Amino acid sequence: MRPLYEASEHVAKELELAAYFCNRFGCVYEQYQPMHPLNGRFLLNGVPTAVAEIKVRNNKSNKYPSLMLSASKWRKGLEWAHIENAPFILLVKFFDGIFMTKVQKDYTEGIGGRTDRNDIRDIERCAYIPMDSFLKI
Repeated sequence: MRPLYEASEHVAKELELAAYFCNRFGCVYEQYQPMHPLNGRFLLNGVPTAVAEIKVRNNKSNKYPSLMLSASKWRKGLEWAHIENAPFILLVKFFDGIFMTKVQKDYTEGIGGRTDRNDIRDIERCAYIPMDSFLKI
C-alpha cells in the first residue's frame, strides 16, 4: 500500500483556499471523501458548477513554465467532470496569488514528479499545464 502524504495541515490549507473561492464567487464547496481522485466540487444552488483539484505551492507562480499534474489525476478529473457535467478546474495558491484554470483534454505529457521523499512511485507520467493558461483571481 502506498503511503499517504497529505497531512491534516495540507487539507486545512486546501479548505481555506476553497472557502476563499466560495466567498469570491458565491458558491458552496463540497469536499469529496478521502482517496477520491479530486479534492471536491463547487456548487451553485445545489448544482455542480466545477469539480476541483486544489493545490497550495511554496513558490511564486512564475518559477516554472507549467504546473505538473499526475496524468492519472488529470484523466480521472476529466472523467469525473463528465460524470458531474461540470468543468474540471485547478485552483492553486502560490506565494504571489491565487490562480485557476479550466483543465483541458490536451497537454504535453512526460515523466516527472518528486524526488525528495525517496518514493519511486512519486515519479510518474504527468501532464504539464502551461502557467499562461491560469487566471489570477
